[in-house]
Amino acid sequence: MYGRNRLCLYSAQTSFYISKICLNAIIFCFVFILQMILFGFLPLLKDLYIGDILVSAVVFGVTSCIFVWKFVRITNK
Repeated sequence: MYGRNRLCLYSAQTSFYISKICLNAIIFCFVFILQMILFGFLPLLKDLYIGDILVSAVVFGVTSCIFVWKFVRITNK
């Protein structure tokens, strides 16, 4: 009986972690697509400046690093 309860606990924890990973992956994909749309259409709206490219690259890099760090932190718990 004890082993069965322990197995249920492990499966519940595993499904919880899988759902958190899936949620993070969905959020990451959504932000990635949103960034691509924003940074794809920004240069079309105004003239292409090096500053715009640098700002978009920095914002994209920072948000990507934050989501990767969050993803790794949740999966390692």
